[in-house]
Amino acid sequence: MPRGGGIRAPTSCGTSCASRVNTAPGSRPRGRKGSLPPSLYGRFDLSYDGRNPPKLLEYNADTPTSLIEAAIAQWHWLQELHPDEDQFNSLHERLIARWQALAGSPVQLAQPVHFACVRDSEEDRVNLEYLADTALQGGLDVCFLHIEDIGLDAEGCYVAKPVFSREGADIALHDGARVLHGKADAYGAEGFVYQALAPLPAFDGRYPVIGAWVVGDEPAGMGIREDATPITTNTSHFLPHYFS
Repeated sequence: MPRGGGIRAPTSCGTSCASRVNTAPGSRPRGRKGSLPPSLYGRFDLSYDGRNPPKLLEYNADTPTSLIEAAIAQWHWLQELHPDEDQFNSLHERLIARWQALAGSPVQLAQPVHFACVRDSEEDRVNLEYLADTALQGGLDVCFLHIEDIGLDAEGCYVAKPVFSREGADIALHDGARVLHGKADAYGAEGFVYQALAPLPAFDGRYPVIGAWVVGDEPAGMGIREDATPITTNTSHFLPHYFS
């Protein structure tokens, strides 16, 4: 079970890549109905006394902590101190194979694949560099950036929505020339979600938004609300519709 040489640090994304993370057009898994997006890797934490069945403490999904120790460090320890023994450890080879599988799967990974961690965490940086190296060995293009460098262009067009809100309250719509605010209603303490601006069309000074309903996992109906402003509020009008 060979392990490669030194870890290759991923290329820095630079300013041009730091403001966005690429996704391929239509990059949504196209598996059977109800299937989940594919996972890269995870770690089960177990309690085991050697006599009774193991007990699951927690599952850490797609987190790199202790990955390099498990995949690389303990393998070299085995080779140097116990070369005639074996070890349950195929992490390195399986990560490379998994990247290759993801690159060829319907999820359509956009490249370069971006790897990000907080700026001042050396542990996270080293683990992330190892993970990026397995992607490189799998044939993918990668680049690195700090989480603090991911953001929105202050002059760009975007919408800031409170994590918890309703009916347009405390939304801020930035269209590049002005900022339109929704009704102030004390939302936003939990943080905001930021989206690229997708302006509502205007018809005779009114801005309609389509509400597409589902029941279970099947489409079930449509309703239309329209408002006098691009932010749909709790005073918007409901419009019935028909097909002819």
